[in-house]
Formats: sequence, C-alpha cells, structure tokens
Amino acid sequence: MVGYLGTNTEGADAAFKAMGTNALPFLIETLERKPSKLAEAADKQRAAHPESIPEIINKILPAAYPVEIRRDTAAFLLGELGPLAEAAIPTLFRICCDTNENDRVQGQAWRALAKMGEKGAVLVPDYLRWLKGNDPELQETGAAFLGTVGPKARVAMPELLKAADGTNKSLARAAALALWSIDRRTNVALRILTRGLQSTNSTWRQIALIDLRKMGPAAAEAAPQIEPFLRDPDDLIRVHAEQALAEIAPDLLVSSQQRMNQDSEAQIAKLIEMMREGEYPKRYRAVEAIGVFGPAAKAAVPALVEALEGFVPATGFLASTSKRNSQMVVQKRWQKSARSPFCRPRTYRTAARKFRLRAVVLQSPRPNWTRRSRGSSRFREPSAGRAPRDPLRRRRSPDSDRADPMFERRNSSEDTPT
Repeated sequence: MVGYLGTNTEGADAAFKAMGTNALPFLIETLERKPSKLAEAADKQRAAHPESIPEIINKILPAAYPVEIRRDTAAFLLGELGPLAEAAIPTLFRICCDTNENDRVQGQAWRALAKMGEKGAVLVPDYLRWLKGNDPELQETGAAFLGTVGPKARVAMPELLKAADGTNKSLARAAALALWSIDRRTNVALRILTRGLQSTNSTWRQIALIDLRKMGPAAAEAAPQIEPFLRDPDDLIRVHAEQALAEIAPDLLVSSQQRMNQDSEAQIAKLIEMMREGEYPKRYRAVEAIGVFGPAAKAAVPALVEALEGFVPATGFLASTSKRNSQMVVQKRWQKSARSPFCRPRTYRTAARKFRLRAVVLQSPRPNWTRRSRGSSRFREPSAGRAPRDPLRRRRSPDSDRADPMFERRNSSEDTPT
C-alpha cells in the first residue's frame, strides 16, 4: 500500500493515523528496506542509456526507484504519526546521519524526527554534540532540533545562550527560537529576532517577522518596531508585517490602518515621485505599493501611463544585471572549453575572444571565410577542396569525412568572395 496510494492520499493518510502504533512495524520495516546494488545499477543504466537494455531483460531486472518511493512515503507517514512513532526514532536518526542515503528519503526522515516533540529527548546528547561542534551548518541543525524537544532539553540552555550571543546570525536565530521553546526566554528571543528587522536584506526581515509572529502576544514589545513595515515598498514585507501584528497586537494593526487611510494622499504623492525619479528597484516597488490604495490612488494614473510607455531603463539595475548575465555565459563557455579536449584556452580573455569569434562566424553572411591568424582582422578564402576550420576546434584529420555541416563549403555564387 505504501508508495501506491493512488489519488486518495488523504484517505490513506487517515487510515494509517487510525491504525496508530499498529502501523509502526510495517512502516519501520519499509523504511529500513533499501534497494539492492543491482537495482541501483540498473536504474543508472536505464537513465543513461534507455534503449541499451532489451525489454524482456528490463522487466526482469529490479528497480530502485519504486523502493525509494515506498521508503519516502513511510518516512512521511511516520512524521504524520508524530510522538506516536517513538519506536521509529533510532531508524530515523540513523537515516539522517547516513551520508550515502537517498536525499529525498533523508529529507522526510529529518521532517519526521522534528515532529517527535518531547519523545526526541533521547537524542538530546547528540543534538548537543552537534551544537558544540565546529560545523556551522550542523550547529544550526543541533540548535533547531533542541528546540523541537522543548522543556526536556534544558540541559542545553548554557550552550544555546552562548550560541545566541555569537556572530553567526543563522545560528543565533536558531538558538533564540530554541530558548523560547525550551524556557520561554522572551527577552533573549526578542533581542535576537528584532535584530533581523534592521537588516538591509529583505529576506532576513521576512524571516524576523515570521519568527515574531510565532511568538504571538509574547512579542508585544516588538510591535512598535513591526508597525512601520506596514508601509514598506516590498509587498511581501507588508503582508508578513500585517500577519505578525494580527497575532501580536491586533489593536495596533487596526489603528495603524486607520492612520494610513487618513494620510493616503501624502503617501500616494510620495510614491508617485518615487516612481518617476527613483532608481528602477524603487520605482518597481512604488508601482506595487500604489496598487494597495485601489481607487484612492487615482492621481497616480498619469504616472502609471508614463511607466507603461518607458519603464525599462537603458542603464542602472537592468543594465548591470544584463552585463552580469553576459559574463556568466562567457565564464560557462570557458569552463566547458577547459574540459574539452578540442579547446584549452590559456586565459579567460582568450576564451572570451574565441566565444565572440564563434558568434561572428555563425552570424557572418560568408561562413566559408576564416581568420588568417590570431588577432588579425583580415580574412582569406579556404583552400579548394578543404572545409573551413572551426575556430573553436582543432584541425580535423585530412582523412576524416566528418566535416561540420555548419561550415561546409557551399557551391552557390553568393558565397564566392568578390
């Protein structure tokens, strides 16, 4: 049944939940049953060369993919059972620590382990060992999982306090949330989480708003710092700020919205000015913010029409983005050429020159012409009976008949140089 749930997945999930602990032996056994080496090798061969295996043999050979799907589903269902799946904790932890494990199954195992709640207290020593280690990613994971255990992880509070005061922002955030979950350390959590509100990175501000929302009314002291984000040009920031205030201080949210409606004319005028004179990112955000006011932003219609006629600038943000993308294309071409046995440029500039040369040759109305020498702008016609040389490849053997059709010599008169 696991792995072949059909379209009624909700019904299957409900059935496993109704079984409760009776389903554990089957789910654990399914999770521990890995595909054989032969099945993994067969799947690799099928992916690399689909037609290399005869159909009759393909039906006989085992497949690893269906087995991994069943294991993935089993780990998901164990997570849905939550603390009832306490017996599966050793298996889940072993899968999480296995570096050769399937990524998809391992991800579901991490998720299931995080849902064990206080039952995961048996792993507190391991989580604490991760937190004390030197790997930043593993430290953050240890702090986060200590938070999922709750009050039974009090033994880790000294290390969490130390991590919360560190310079690693991600680790400090995970430690602050863990301290809030374990001992309701409101002051420490607010001190760390409100730090993200002052970040210049919009993603960090969004994360801070989401974390403060989870704290609910306990984060009331941070409400005045959240309120200004209701007028942020970034629509995602505004949405998260509104949701956070709705959970933390709903009265402040209502009063703020009323004041915003009273000052709408001044705010619309400011947004119109920003849309006409600001840099491209600010102009784009201003257009998004104007849409929030609805019919009250009628005065912005002329500015919006101007934006429709010529909103994309020739310089600035888009120009720098275009230049960066072009550099990435040339760099990828250089990396590919460096691995190719046909072209090994000595420098980045050489690779860029060859990349541009190929673009010129492909777009030239006379593709049968080649350069006389490197760095020369003069051209010569290829010798009779020989196909022109591709500037990005070594010369082919005279006995080879595998000429590049893109550079085959044509017999039409328009190809003959005058």
